[in-house]
Amino acid sequence: MHAIVTLVSFLVFAVVVIAFVTRASQRVARLAWLLTLTLVLGGGVTMMVAHSFVAKWGFRGDSPHDGLAAMIEGKASRPFVYRRLTPDVVGLVSDFVAPRVPQSISQYLVERSPLGRYRATWGSGEVWTPSTALTFHVAFVVFWFALFGALVSGSALICVVRACPWFDGLITATVAMCLVPLMFVNGGYLYDSTELWLWSTLLLVAMRGPLPLLPIVFGLMIANKESALLGVPALFPLVARRTTLRTAGLWCLGLAVIGVGWIVFVRHRYADQNGDNMAWLLVTNLDFWTHVSSYFKFGTPYTPILPAPRGGNLLLILLAFLPLRFGWPSVRRDVRLATAIILSILVPLFLTSGATDEVRAFGLAYPLVFLVCVEGATKLRSRLEAPQQRA
Repeated sequence: MHAIVTLVSFLVFAVVVIAFVTRASQRVARLAWLLTLTLVLGGGVTMMVAHSFVAKWGFRGDSPHDGLAAMIEGKASRPFVYRRLTPDVVGLVSDFVAPRVPQSISQYLVERSPLGRYRATWGSGEVWTPSTALTFHVAFVVFWFALFGALVSGSALICVVRACPWFDGLITATVAMCLVPLMFVNGGYLYDSTELWLWSTLLLVAMRGPLPLLPIVFGLMIANKESALLGVPALFPLVARRTTLRTAGLWCLGLAVIGVGWIVFVRHRYADQNGDNMAWLLVTNLDFWTHVSSYFKFGTPYTPILPAPRGGNLLLILLAFLPLRFGWPSVRRDVRLATAIILSILVPLFLTSGATDEVRAFGLAYPLVFLVCVEGATKLRSRLEAPQQRA
């Protein structure tokens, strides 16, 4: 009976799809195709990125320092315990779903799920119960969904800045998403993809969206990671381009008040937790960056025979700085100013508090640097094509 129902359902779905394809206008068909392409291409690429992340880090397993369970329960060490949004979402969804999951599915998640290969806590086996297995899967879905949201927001940013069709923006953002695993080579956390998504969305709102959404998106972002406060100055030139300097200043001041208020609250709430508000690693970082070998290091995020350049590797530096150089003069002035502002804040912080070449610390700079690099890559491509056209 089940097979018959499945067959009938498939036939009905096929008839509906065929009827839509044969009767839809070109405009409707184009929108449907772009939506399907976004879901299939974007969803597939971001799923691969999510797998590469969890294969490398496994949400830190049962670690009491910064593991998934400790983060959800609010028992992780400072400053990790301050990052509340993503762990709270995972915890709430898990609590809501748990009573509604059939026993057979719970057993499948514990014993036969493909994600079971990723359960680890820094090399030792992670014990899964039906509850912990469900939480792990929810965390994976949340991480993937945020990556997909970041890809969509990145595509929209490209369309806004370069005034190009959605297809061009989607393909460009998809290529960029393929490079995201490189930011996880030497460190990665559950909330990183959410930060990338919310920050890309906040930039999009500042450039084109309704400005009243700024405090809402920023509120979510600061609850996800307190370093969101550092991004406020970079929003000023983007908002000023469409309003006035005074209006942009007032918006940024309001966001700064929200950010400072949250940081004071969350630090007071978790003041008794182990750890520190911020790590100071200047001596370690200076020692690392003054060694020539630091610029030729590789990591293994996928398999031992597929090495990937770490954050300080010359390959990544060339990959970023060549298009950055050629894109800098021609990109929109407000984007250029915003990029300069965020880098002037993050570079010193990276040297004082970053973990050697853990480039995920530049997360707030990624969308803006991405926009400049796209402009530069376009310039480089046009210069390569020019001799061929003359010939």
